[in-house]
Amino acid sequence: MVRPVSADRRWGTHHPAYPTALSDVASGLQLRVAGYSGRAGRVVDFAGAEGVRLGAHTLDGAYVEAELDVAGSRLRLEVAKDRDAPTTIVGRVAIEHAEELRLRLWTLLVLERDAAGGRLDDATLGAVPERPAEPGAGGVVLRATARSEHLAVVCDPEPAVCGGYATAVEATTELEAEGYFPPQREPVAEPGAAVARFNHEATATVRFAAALATDAEAAEGAARAALTEADATIAAAGRRAGTEAGGEASAAVRDVLAWNTCWDPANARVATALSRHWTSRKFGGWLVWQSDVLYAALLAATLGDAELVAANLEAVLHGAQPAGNLPCLLSARTEWVDRSHPPLAALVVWQCAARLGDRSLPRRHLDTLLRAHHWWERHRAAGDGLLAYGTSPTGRGLYVGTDLAARNESSMDNSPMFDGVGLTDSGVLDLAEVGLNALHALDGQVLAGIARDAGRAAEADALAEAAARRAEAVRRHLWDDERGVFAGRRGDGTFSPSLSPTSFYPLLAGIAEEAQAEALVEGHLCDPEGFWGAPALPSNALREAATADGAYWRGRVWPPLSFLVHLGLHRSGHRAVAAELAERAWALFAGPWRDERAALEHYDVRADGDHLEPDVDTFYTWSALLPLLALAEVGDVTPWDGARLGPGSGATLLDGRWWHVAARDGGLDVAPPRGPRLRVDGADHLTGVDAEADLLRLTLPAGSAPARVRLEPAAGTLAAALVDGRAVEAERDGAGVGVSVGPRERPVAVTLLLSGSDDGA
Repeated sequence: MVRPVSADRRWGTHHPAYPTALSDVASGLQLRVAGYSGRAGRVVDFAGAEGVRLGAHTLDGAYVEAELDVAGSRLRLEVAKDRDAPTTIVGRVAIEHAEELRLRLWTLLVLERDAAGGRLDDATLGAVPERPAEPGAGGVVLRATARSEHLAVVCDPEPAVCGGYATAVEATTELEAEGYFPPQREPVAEPGAAVARFNHEATATVRFAAALATDAEAAEGAARAALTEADATIAAAGRRAGTEAGGEASAAVRDVLAWNTCWDPANARVATALSRHWTSRKFGGWLVWQSDVLYAALLAATLGDAELVAANLEAVLHGAQPAGNLPCLLSARTEWVDRSHPPLAALVVWQCAARLGDRSLPRRHLDTLLRAHHWWERHRAAGDGLLAYGTSPTGRGLYVGTDLAARNESSMDNSPMFDGVGLTDSGVLDLAEVGLNALHALDGQVLAGIARDAGRAAEADALAEAAARRAEAVRRHLWDDERGVFAGRRGDGTFSPSLSPTSFYPLLAGIAEEAQAEALVEGHLCDPEGFWGAPALPSNALREAATADGAYWRGRVWPPLSFLVHLGLHRSGHRAVAAELAERAWALFAGPWRDERAALEHYDVRADGDHLEPDVDTFYTWSALLPLLALAEVGDVTPWDGARLGPGSGATLLDGRWWHVAARDGGLDVAPPRGPRLRVDGADHLTGVDAEADLLRLTLPAGSAPARVRLEPAAGTLAAALVDGRAVEAERDGAGVGVSVGPRERPVAVTLLLSGSDDGA
């Protein structure tokens, strides 16, 4: 059996409609937990996460935790794997509070097959033991097969009630109609669901184990052995999930990403959804919204999950259209192939590769990315060397050929910058939007670097030249000198009166000249009536009338906007402002996260405002971009800075290796992946960081104070040192051995050759 994921990931919360379903994606077999309240007379199956508070969740499903509400009673579900035997899982459902007589409160464990949770591969359920039964009946083992594999499920205690049903719905209907005393009925010859019921007057805790093996006896033996160690396995997995999380922000990114990673039955793959809530309810079982899934890949790369990075990138890039564009949306119910999304793919692919240390990744996708880049030039030209969002006369997607479709392409559908803007005869909006043009210039810059690394120098030169022309067009035509800001320009030559954070994207693309950058940051970004009066960046300037609407992209805070501007602030050297934005973003996210375990699609512009308004999704993947900013303050990797460490503290993955950074007043302490520790005084961050076997490179930022770079321990570690390529004499003192650098008007490169190297620096 060829499986769609690695063995470590076969079991997981892959069913988008049921977060309490543990699905094996290789067979479509799954165990699903439900509850029954006798007082309410209903089964709570937790569909759509109703009654579920999503807790800790490792990316490989080695530990999963959730709180369940059954008509006011609270249960705690935990599932774990032993990493040495990932095809065996153990679970525990424990009562934490009973809102009714425990005699009437039940946990249901359902074994079934479901294409929404995995690839059905000749999976069938075995005969289901009936309970209650005559005295002396053997223990209950729920069985199933999938081609050459056997599944066995055992429980502790034995279920009070057990039986086979044609479907799980039939069992639910019976329970709600007849109550919890089971009626007499004929056994089902070919069950579609096995349902085991546990009464919480008889037991406070239900434990179960499920094991896969290539023969029935081995599967049962593995399940029974795992059940005896269930509590210990769960406790150990829970501890690992806590210690490996790397802090609250990192754990939040992990949990949001893991819970929203689901099975896509139509394309036989696992990928991260925008929100598991949306996948089954709105889009028929699967969907790929371009920028959302790209962000999911970047989030996975930040945590070092190469398997999930590849799955998410392929979900987007393998959807490329014959015309070359990466479509805005692909789903079971509609395809928006007439439009794309803002051109971010090349940057995301590059950053994922740089995080993971996989230099082949950008080259593998280069031609797809190039075709997507050139599609914009062919289909979205707006004159004067600029681009505009639009809709092409192709496909049957919803809204195709309308200005709404063109606004969809921006991902900011009802932004006030599009008010009063219609389509031109060529199918583009009558607005050369600054964010699109800056991102396309950046796309060209990144692709030029990838092409050069791939040995395609002529293409690299052409891409770099075209990106420079686009950047010049932005500076010439989209700078509003009167307001001191970049802004969209309409066909009649007037600037859009509405400003959004896309006005700051020229910082990200390196387009803004120094005076322009200062005007953008000081005059608009940091203006309390512009963009600095909200907890993170609002979708339009606060002084605008549209802010009062508080509806979607009007007067709300959207995580991607803060993420892209944060990148731009670092590129333009406004690192203190970037750090403050990251702090604000984390505070905004942390409030609903800590209170409700809510990761919101968008937020109110007031810190104490109505974040949980009716039209906001409560567990949305790109919400994790807000805590990601805190992680990026520890370290990041970009085409312009290379690997950056600081100014924050923590662990960061760069080039496939984990670095540990401790910020202190006036400097940094760095633990590289290998070799001696590094102590830096006189700089709060480093760029261009690289560690080889016997070599450490870094760049000190410009600064008015002297800087020192020291290796610890002091003796026998440094063979030679270079500053800006010139050999200097190493210094030794109580802090270690290294070099000193005086006040710097520009960044200064430092290379330390460590003892043991047999070649020169």
